[in-house]
Amino acid sequence: MRTKNFKRFLSVALAVCVLTVLGLMGKVPQAQVQAGSVNYAFNPSFEEGSATEASRWGLWPGWDTGSFIGSNARTGDRAIEITLNNDQNYALYEGGITPEIMDTKSAATLSMWVNYTNITDEGFMIGAERKTSGSEDANVFSQRYTGSSDGWTELTLELPATDLEITEVILKCEIGKGSGNLLIDDVTFNGSPVAVDPDKNYAFNPSFEEGSATEANNWGLYPGWDTGSFISSNARTGDRAIGVTLSEVQNYALFEGGITPTHLDTHSALILSFWVNYTDITGEGFMIGAERKTSGSENANVFTQRYTGSSDGWTEIKVELPATDLEITEIVLKCEIAAGSGTLLIDDVSLKLDSGENPDDEDDEDDDEQGEVPADKQPGVVNTGETGTSLISNPGFEDGDTNWGVVGGAAISSDDTHSGAKAVKAVLGAEGYGMWNNLTADFDKNTALKMTFWVKLDGVTGDGIEVGVERNCIDGEGAPLTDHVFSERLTGTSDWKKVTVDIPATEGCYGIVVKANIAAGEETVYFDDFFIGLAEPAQQTDNYLMNPGFETGSATEASSWGLAPGWDKVSSPISTADVHGGNRAVSIAQGTENRVLFQSNNWGMPEMDLSQAMVYSAWVKYDGITGNGVYLKVERKANDEGVANVSGTAVTGTSDGWVQLKLLVPATTETIDELIVSVVAEVGTGTVIVDDAELRLAGEDDLNDDDEKDDDEKDDGDGDTDDTDDKKPSPTTGGGVPAAMALVTLTAIAAIVISKKRK
Repeated sequence: MRTKNFKRFLSVALAVCVLTVLGLMGKVPQAQVQAGSVNYAFNPSFEEGSATEASRWGLWPGWDTGSFIGSNARTGDRAIEITLNNDQNYALYEGGITPEIMDTKSAATLSMWVNYTNITDEGFMIGAERKTSGSEDANVFSQRYTGSSDGWTELTLELPATDLEITEVILKCEIGKGSGNLLIDDVTFNGSPVAVDPDKNYAFNPSFEEGSATEANNWGLYPGWDTGSFISSNARTGDRAIGVTLSEVQNYALFEGGITPTHLDTHSALILSFWVNYTDITGEGFMIGAERKTSGSENANVFTQRYTGSSDGWTEIKVELPATDLEITEIVLKCEIAAGSGTLLIDDVSLKLDSGENPDDEDDEDDDEQGEVPADKQPGVVNTGETGTSLISNPGFEDGDTNWGVVGGAAISSDDTHSGAKAVKAVLGAEGYGMWNNLTADFDKNTALKMTFWVKLDGVTGDGIEVGVERNCIDGEGAPLTDHVFSERLTGTSDWKKVTVDIPATEGCYGIVVKANIAAGEETVYFDDFFIGLAEPAQQTDNYLMNPGFETGSATEASSWGLAPGWDKVSSPISTADVHGGNRAVSIAQGTENRVLFQSNNWGMPEMDLSQAMVYSAWVKYDGITGNGVYLKVERKANDEGVANVSGTAVTGTSDGWVQLKLLVPATTETIDELIVSVVAEVGTGTVIVDDAELRLAGEDDLNDDDEKDDDEKDDGDGDTDDTDDKKPSPTTGGGVPAAMALVTLTAIAAIVISKKRK
């Protein structure tokens, strides 16, 4: 099959097969290492591993001695959870941090995020064993911790520099015998990188001397070493080089991966070079470069222009890899060779740290002849002009014909692109044709979508081109049907322009195919940079709270919530007999100290702007509440200091069934680090049951209701009437309940609404 043509399929029907890939539902992201620094802890947030173990980590006395992978994570989906007991101590540990990875003699900082409750006896400590080449002790451990933390807390330990030869560092959390519960997440170990050697070549087997008679160790060759004879004796140095005779029907790629942060600082600027000797190269030629794989979807790849023709003997081609703040997980060195003719010899690959000096200008003459490749036309670049998550794979054809099919003829071309190095070029003729791409991502196929693409027309005649989607659905009686949504027909001549297709919501849809229908005609059309996403990108507009109805958790606790002074200090805190919704609620009996049910945004809530206006509410049912009563509270912290805190007016006595308390939290200009919502039951003798809590952004109606009350606000006695912490938003009513009911125990500065439970 010619690489310039799309892959052909047996029938268009095959194109509508629904494939399973990773879903798009977002989770709170894993903790990220500060840009420019390296976290030398492997699998620091425990996300990698099986259902019962965390990769790279050990657990004494063994992962098989209990269930230690918890879902109550600070970030991501997993944390280590250990319930202490009086018969067994535990140790969570990770080794393999050696002088080849970091400077183990340098000062370093270890931190672990922990969340612990009622830890007794010996408690736990964090630290590092630093193994030496002798018998010296270079280990460093923290104090032992007992009691309870105020939610997730970062423990930090400084390891001093040492003159000892440290052969390995082992990170540890040692947990003694006792009782209580400990959660561990987001480990960071920052130290100094291995001393920079500007002359070190980080490419493995750079001159191809190691290997068999038919292969070079550490290097891969697409489509395979066994597809030809590629080990050549026409070397620049040594005895071996790679020799490729180009083919009109086959492209090739020489590549080497496995260069990771354990070998060098992948954030840093690097210089990659290949020595090449090429003769009569035709077609799209060849290019060198590096794929820099990231921990996200960002593109950090860098490639040279494409080279054709002949070199004057051996020539060094260099490419600068600029420093980046992205988390580069692996660097893959590449020489990509397109279909064509001619011969190419490759030898003496080099990947070195950029010393800051300009690289040699040995290929300046070539640049003058072939021209610099602009940044937006570098291979791998895709510029759709859209933001948000795209649901289409290989949208800019930078991976050639991958994931695209065609009926008729079209070609991947570098003649003219909107961005990157490749686009689709279709020369119209007497027969029309079509091309397609299955949307294999896991998303609601019935939702409204927005599709854009870039097109360039050169004298297109006839019925022109239409681009859109074909939706495969089932009607109300279970019969299959097909629904089409296409752009207007495109004809004439134009430079690159973006076309938008709005795709309305539908029902019964199970598959979507992006399609371009190209009618018979004359002249040429180019396609590039497709995008398809949700018509209105998903935003968190409802409830930010985790486990808002307290449905998950043990028989005595609600997950994602804290209860002070402790779940075990309150008699029967989980109510199943009397609930507002679902099967569980939290019951709090007043006592001789305040009882507080609380949750922090640092525990894994969806990300939000902590400074904007919001509404916090909870359904409560209370009986015989005395003293200072029960009320809602929202704390907002900056540098661990409370700022812009808001409390509702307390309720006392006995409620008429379930009522809803609401608290309007005004916007603030403060920079907020943490937000904590709580239900506070002050000292007294009654009981309150809490259910169905909600934290949402304040809407216009919420704010307008509050503004209408502003004129009625009174001076609170401190000489001002501004919205400082001691000033609460005005009361408003909700749920269609008479205002008289809503104003039970309210003052003019309260921020509370009470409404009856809906039937």
